[in-house]
Amino acid sequence: MTGLALLPLALMSVAAFTKSAQLPFQSWLLGAMVAPTPVSALLHSSTMVNLGAFLVLRITSSFQGEPLFSAVIALVGGLSFLITSVLAMTQGNVKRVLAYSTIGNLGLIFMCAGVGTPLALAAGLVLLLYHAISKGLLFLAVGVVREERATEDIDDMYGLRRDMPLVTLSIFVGIATLVLPPFGMFVSKWLISEAAVAFPALAFLLAVGFAAIVVYYFKWLGVLLTSSDAPRRAIREDVSHRTYKWVLGALSAGAVAMSALVGPITNYLVAPFVAREFLLPGLTDTVTLFTAGGEVQAFLVLFLVALVLLVVRLFRRPRHRATVPYGGGEEVSFQAAGEYYLSDESISRVTRLGNAVGAVLIVVLLVVPAALEVL
Repeated sequence: MTGLALLPLALMSVAAFTKSAQLPFQSWLLGAMVAPTPVSALLHSSTMVNLGAFLVLRITSSFQGEPLFSAVIALVGGLSFLITSVLAMTQGNVKRVLAYSTIGNLGLIFMCAGVGTPLALAAGLVLLLYHAISKGLLFLAVGVVREERATEDIDDMYGLRRDMPLVTLSIFVGIATLVLPPFGMFVSKWLISEAAVAFPALAFLLAVGFAAIVVYYFKWLGVLLTSSDAPRRAIREDVSHRTYKWVLGALSAGAVAMSALVGPITNYLVAPFVAREFLLPGLTDTVTLFTAGGEVQAFLVLFLVALVLLVVRLFRRPRHRATVPYGGGEEVSFQAAGEYYLSDESISRVTRLGNAVGAVLIVVLLVVPAALEVL
């Protein structure tokens, strides 16, 4: 498909950018974070916003062979990923952090559609699946914190593992499955990195964006896990409602189990979709996932991690007092927090810059069909 025949695809892509809150259309999703937690967990992580990205994945084969058109799609997604990942580091409100993270991960899926190789499409679909599970878990866990502590600010979650150990564990599982190996999200990002290695500009966007992801998620995790000298509750003594415990426990177990089974899930769910248009090599029906960069032994690694944690739990000696920070003879009340956010003016400046570049790319996307028709 070439020339003006690409115009309907360009218009569909712009509609998909709007639906999935890509630059410069991302402001509606940030404003929608005032919605109740179940709405955020359902619509903003796993269903509504994913439709735009899924649509572009479905029509990818139609604009293959037009490198300029594909490049614009990939750049819009890559720019959205980079800008929102950087802006997420400046936020103190957890739901806004999750909103920026959602926009960024959807941007990665658009980047995969733009790259258009079989491996990239497989990576985009794996990311779509595992992001929905982990982000839904985080949204619901944050909602429980909001219910019990009447706050969504990171700095107000100091000592959360003392009062709400199960909720803290759920947040830890959500972050781990989004960032750490060998969970499903890490595997998808590994596949994306392999697919984009031939495109230096996209590789740069990925490197900076992935670094930003580690910063803002581990900043939040550091506040959660900061200990105090007060006694901690056991997980079964979490103050949350029993219904919340069952939901968070089921999602946490599901996120870990699906990561362990990333091989067969990719082979039986993802590969048939990609195989409708492309030949996708390297996948097997075992628990191991083979890629061009190596072998992903997710199940084995997770089993070893669980074994190590069990051994540490059995032989760890309980500590009766936490380390007291040194204050030169004075009593010091330590809290893991601080003024490490950018000003609203700086955030607005970065947002305007990203929106301007995104708008230019949208215009180019709409002009490309006419230009190809003339040429």
